[in-house]
Amino acid sequence: VDPERIVVFGQSLGASVAITTVANHGAAYGVRGLIADSPFASYRGIAREKFGELWLTWPFQWPLSLTIDDAYAPIDHVSAVSPIPLLLIAGDDDRVVPSHHGQDLYAAAQPPKDAWHYRGVDHTQAVGRGDVRRRLVAWLDDVLGPVDDGARERGE
Repeated sequence: VDPERIVVFGQSLGASVAITTVANHGAAYGVRGLIADSPFASYRGIAREKFGELWLTWPFQWPLSLTIDDAYAPIDHVSAVSPIPLLLIAGDDDRVVPSHHGQDLYAAAQPPKDAWHYRGVDHTQAVGRGDVRRRLVAWLDDVLGPVDDGARERGE
């Protein structure tokens, strides 16, 4: 692993954990970029939304959500990711983590930041599309610079 080219990529719960982790430790470990695919903004908030979807737990969504620790809520840490470039990816057909979570995180983040929202894309499915993967490679090239294949062949 080239320590000068570390990018953290997380999806769903992993994306939310990655935001808080990179915000608190990314600079110390030389992280050069963060990609968060389908992240949620708050543990308590997503729990409340999920409790609200079921008729059995709907009446208890507020009191039950208060049992969820939100000390590491990504929304409270995302501004500290800067100056590490942040990319947020979301689909508008995501039935697990609604895309408003990504929008809330983007609003709270500091530059450099980017947000990609895709129509007709479900939870963590964006990177399965060829056009998104090509765009992601271009984003990585912009953040890291292109890989020098000659140096790789020379063992540098």
